[in-house]
Amino acid sequence: RIEKTNGIVKKDFSIAEELKNKIDIQFSQEESTIIVKDNAIIEKPIQVVNLLDGEKSANSKTNIIIGENAQATVLYCDDSLPKGDATAEHSINVKLAPYSNFAFYKLENVNNDTSVSSDMVFDLDNDSTISTFFISLNGGKLKNSIAVNLNHQHAEADINGLYLMDILP
Repeated sequence: RIEKTNGIVKKDFSIAEELKNKIDIQFSQEESTIIVKDNAIIEKPIQVVNLLDGEKSANSKTNIIIGENAQATVLYCDDSLPKGDATAEHSINVKLAPYSNFAFYKLENVNNDTSVSSDMVFDLDNDSTISTFFISLNGGKLKNSIAVNLNHQHAEADINGLYLMDILP
């Protein structure tokens, strides 16, 4: 689990011992990179939690690289405090190597004064597959821009989404 507050990764982050040969996670103040190594199968989802705190802005860049013949799932969550008008802008870039299988779930559960804008690019190589589901619950202004590059043979993408909002007075 990677936890961020306003786009900044918490310093006490660590990788479970059983995953150290399968995954590499690098982060700085500017970006986070998750690398699933060739032939690795990650059975439990990798969770990225971004808490939007109060009236601050958050800009983050996340790179996800899925190695050849690897399999993984990422749950990317945006959450906010009940009060405040935070703004988040995310850039998420995903590269799938040949024969890889990746599931990506994006959950946005923010208050009605918070805005979240996400630009996502998925690059698929030969015989790679991606399955996504975007779930937006509440939020003042939510934007998910999705580009899928199927530039190689037998690549497959299954893109889904659901948006639910409160009735405003």
